[in-house]
Amino acid sequence: MLERLWKWVIALTDWAVGTDWTSEEEHRHARLVAGVLFVMSIPGLLYSVHFIVIGVVWMAVAVALTISSATASVLWLRYSKKPVTAGVLGVTAFCCLLTTSAYSTGGFYGPNFAWLYVIPVFAALLANMRTGAVFTGIVLLVTVGFWLAERHGLPIVNFIPEEERSVRSLTDRGGAILAIGVAIAIIASRERLGSKKLGDAYDSLKEEMQQRELLHDRMIHTERLASMGKLSAAVAHEINNPMTYVIGNLQALQEDEAYDEEEQAELVRDALDGAMRVSALVKDMQVYSRTPDKRQHDDVDVEAALDTAAKMVGNRVRYCAQFRMECEPGLRARGSEAQLVQVIVNLLTNAIDALEGAVEDNELTIEATACSEGVWIEVRDTGQGIPNDVQKKLFEPFFTTKDIGQGTGMGLAISRSLMEGMNGSIRFESTPGVGTSFYLVLPAAGDEQVKADEVTVSTATTSAEVLKILVVDDDAAVLRSIRRMLGSHDVQTEDDAKRALQRCGEERYDIILCDIMMPSMSGDKFYSELKATQPTLESHVVFMTGGVLTPNTEEFLASVDRPVLRKPLNLDELRSIVTRS
Repeated sequence: MLERLWKWVIALTDWAVGTDWTSEEEHRHARLVAGVLFVMSIPGLLYSVHFIVIGVVWMAVAVALTISSATASVLWLRYSKKPVTAGVLGVTAFCCLLTTSAYSTGGFYGPNFAWLYVIPVFAALLANMRTGAVFTGIVLLVTVGFWLAERHGLPIVNFIPEEERSVRSLTDRGGAILAIGVAIAIIASRERLGSKKLGDAYDSLKEEMQQRELLHDRMIHTERLASMGKLSAAVAHEINNPMTYVIGNLQALQEDEAYDEEEQAELVRDALDGAMRVSALVKDMQVYSRTPDKRQHDDVDVEAALDTAAKMVGNRVRYCAQFRMECEPGLRARGSEAQLVQVIVNLLTNAIDALEGAVEDNELTIEATACSEGVWIEVRDTGQGIPNDVQKKLFEPFFTTKDIGQGTGMGLAISRSLMEGMNGSIRFESTPGVGTSFYLVLPAAGDEQVKADEVTVSTATTSAEVLKILVVDDDAAVLRSIRRMLGSHDVQTEDDAKRALQRCGEERYDIILCDIMMPSMSGDKFYSELKATQPTLESHVVFMTGGVLTPNTEEFLASVDRPVLRKPLNLDELRSIVTRS
C-alpha cells in the first residue's frame, strides 16, 4: 500500500520536474527529490494550522516559509536540472524547521527533538553519502548546542500549551511514521533500481563476454588459416608429387595395353599408394583447419596429433633441418586434437623461421613422454634463439619480430590460450645463439576411451551373408564406385534423397549408406524424415561425408549415435562397417 502510494506521488512529480532530462538517471533522481519534498510538506501544513490554532504564530510562519522553500526548490529543480542541489536545499530547509520546532517545544528534552535524527538519512537518500555525512555533523552540533544550553542554565520554554500537547504528540508521531514510510519507499525504490541496473549490467557483461569469446574463436580460426596460407606451397608440393604418378599411371593403363599383369599390378599399386597419400594429407588438413568445440575435450592420440603436425610442415622442414620425432607408445592426453595440432604447427613453423645455414647443421626435435602432471611435449630447435628483451613479450598479442606481412603476432598468444583452454600449460627456455625449447603439458586421458569409429551398426549380420544395402549420394561416380566395392552384396543406389525415402517405405534394407551434403535433401533431414516415418531403420544408417560440414551438420553428427565414414572411402573400412555385427 505504501509503495503504491509512493509510486502515485512519483508519478505526480513528473509534471513538476518535466521530462526533458539528458539521462534517465537524473530524471529518476529529480522525481525522487520532488516527491519527498511534496510528501514532507503534508505534515508541515498540519503543523502550520496547529500552531495558528494554539497561538504560536511565529512557528506557523516558520513552517509556512519551509513549505514555500521546498516548493521553490522543486520549481528551481525543473529549470536548473540539478537534482542533487535541489535535494540539499530541501533538506537544509527541513533541518532549519526541525531545529526551530525543537526550540519551540522544550529544546533538548522536548518531544520533537528526535526528529532531527532523520535529517542525515534524508540528506544521504536525496543527495549523496557525502551530503549525509555533512548533515550528520550539523545535527551533532545542534544536539550538543541544545544540551549545553540546558547544562548552563538556559532553559528552553515549551510554547505548546499543556492541553494541546497530546494533540501535538499525535501529530508528531504521525509525521514520524510518514517520514519513516517515505524513507522505506525511497530505499525500496533504490533497491529495485539497483537490482535492475545489476541485471542490466550482468546481461551487458554476458553479451560482451560472448562477443569476446566469438572474437577469440575467430582469431584462432584466422590464425589457423594464416598458417595454412604459409604452408600452402608445401601442401601443394605434397599433393602434386603423388598426383603426378597417380594420373600418369592411370593414363598409361588407359592408353597402352602392352603391359603384362605384373606391370599393370605395379602401376595400380603405385597409383593407389599416391592416392592414399593425398587422402591422408587432406584428412590432416581437415583436422587442422576445422574449428573444434572447445567445450568438448576428448582423449587425444598424442602420437597421431604430432604426426599430423609434422606432415603439415614436413616439406619445409626437410629443406632446413634434420627432423626427429620421438613419442612414447600409447600416449594419450585429454584435450582437442585440432587445437593440439594447431599449437604444434605454430611452434614448428616458428622454429623453422629461426633456422639458418645448412640442413646438416640444424636440428628440429619433438619429444613426448608421460609425466607426473600428465603428458609432456617438447619442441626443440637449434636456431638463433630468442633475444632476452623479446622473451618477456613473447606471448603478448600482436607482438612480432617478423617483417610486415610475415607474421600476425598472434600465434603464441593463441597457442597459450588454446593450451589453457585444454587445462594445460606452455612455457619456454631460450638461449640466444644456441636454440629454443617450448614445453607443453596436458592432462592425461582417462582410463575409459571411447572411439567414434568403434560405434557399430545395429544389425545382426555376419561377413558371410549377403546384405541388402541402399546407397544415397548425389554423385553418380561415387555410387558406381561403392557398388563395385560392395559387389558381394545386394547394393541399390539412389542419387535423390527424397526418392530414397520412398524406397525405404517400400523395401527393407539392412544398411543405408547416406551422404551428408546433398542438394535436394541433406543427410540430417533424410535421417529425421526416416526416423519419423520408418523408425525401425534409424539404427541402420551409416553417414558419409567429404569433410565440408556446416556448424549445424557437425552438431547433428555429434548428437546422433551413428557411424560416419570419411571420403575418400577406404575399401577395408567400408567392408568392415557393413559386415560388423
